[in-house]
Amino acid sequence: MELHKTLQQQIETILPQHLRDAPEMRHLFELISKNFPPYENAGKLAAKEDSQNDVLALPLPVSAEQYEAQMRQVSKIKNLIFSMDSELEKENPDQYDLEFAVNFLERRVAEFNMLEVMAREAITSAENSVKVKSNFLSVMSHEIRTPLNAIIGSIHILKQEEHLPSQETYIKSLQISADNLLNLINDILDFNKIEEGKITFAKQDINLRTLLNNIRLANFFKATERGNKIKIMFDEEIPDFVVGDEVRLAQILNNLISNAIKFTTQGMVLIEIQLEESKGNQLKINFSIKDTGIGIDTKMKDQIFERFTQADSNINREYGGSGLGLTIVRRLLQLQKSDINVDSDLGKGSRFYFSLTFGTSNKIGTDDHIYEPEDQNLKQIQILLVEDVEFNVLIARKMLTSWNANVDVANNGEMAVEKFKTNKYDIILMDLQMPIMDGISATKIIRDLGGTLPIIALTASASHEVQMNVKQAGMTGYVSKPFNPDDLYNTIKKYVIQA
Repeated sequence: MELHKTLQQQIETILPQHLRDAPEMRHLFELISKNFPPYENAGKLAAKEDSQNDVLALPLPVSAEQYEAQMRQVSKIKNLIFSMDSELEKENPDQYDLEFAVNFLERRVAEFNMLEVMAREAITSAENSVKVKSNFLSVMSHEIRTPLNAIIGSIHILKQEEHLPSQETYIKSLQISADNLLNLINDILDFNKIEEGKITFAKQDINLRTLLNNIRLANFFKATERGNKIKIMFDEEIPDFVVGDEVRLAQILNNLISNAIKFTTQGMVLIEIQLEESKGNQLKINFSIKDTGIGIDTKMKDQIFERFTQADSNINREYGGSGLGLTIVRRLLQLQKSDINVDSDLGKGSRFYFSLTFGTSNKIGTDDHIYEPEDQNLKQIQILLVEDVEFNVLIARKMLTSWNANVDVANNGEMAVEKFKTNKYDIILMDLQMPIMDGISATKIIRDLGGTLPIIALTASASHEVQMNVKQAGMTGYVSKPFNPDDLYNTIKKYVIQA
């Protein structure tokens, strides 16, 4: 819309170009332009006092009623502009002319632009801080996990080989220390993922009975060492399969169960699972982990869910732990619209409980195989291990061959591609960071060559970015270093034996 000529001249005289071009200002000018002729004519009428004929000779484009209505609109515009300032808002806008209002608006727009720039800079700074923290954790994770992988692998080999009875205590001490360090690293990384909102939940068939029995077996030796028994009470009304995120559920339960074992001696850990509600295609299931351990002071019940907090300052020294476990449990449950509850008395044990909603599953059968250590047999499957660190090759090969697998080794991605072209493998275990050609590049080439076999990433970095790169490259999954031998075995079994 073209503005009134006189108004356009005034605007060009008063305002700089960037304000004249601003959409908000342009809209204001158009409103003023529609009502400008009466103002101009009013000025002319004030100057013409010679005769009635002179006044009558001036054309009046609007009636007096229309003029009054337009003046009220101008007054509203002034009120709107002055409402931006708490001091001016108390004044009568009619005592100020339109030029004053426009100048005031110009200053306000300039202030707004400055605030917008400052806000944008603050957002950029915050994003950079988050990125720096994430990168730092990723680098430190890699640097700690790499030597820890060798330590855990060596402990596994020592346990498998013949050793003196007197050495058993030292091996157990090494294993406990390594496991504690690994749990600490995992807790920090998981907490960081939650803080950054990078946790997603899968929907998959879960056999709750099998899951609970496997968690029980995973904690069996630790419980036995402390003289504890683990008992499971399972509601028979719960179907064989439900739909949810098995990994996150296992993480929550394992955390609570291992805590119960840690703080209980010569006692009992009772795991109860009950169907709370069945409605349509959803099942609400209650989980309860009860122990006969040291209990929690009533005053500390809320604090134990705060990050890096223990119920007692002596607990960390006596029992270990990062102080993040229960915080992670609560955050994971809250992300699933649930929460963790606790009943406890000091010296009388504790009960942690929560409810989760699952989907119903169409899968039938029991799928009730429970993993036992003696089940570890990879049945002569062909594995290509792609790893450049010699000691890591030694450890991984020793593990794999102890499970009766046939292992071929490539020291970099380029060699892995050549071996893939000339040999047949059932699965590839691919390190990511290698000289000459990294694991991501090698995987992309193998996929382009038509390779459909499972490719599992072995990575000491568990960052969200690395996981996305692994997925985009066409890798089937990943195992974090230092890998628990059972996790590595179960991953291979999942994609090769059970496929």
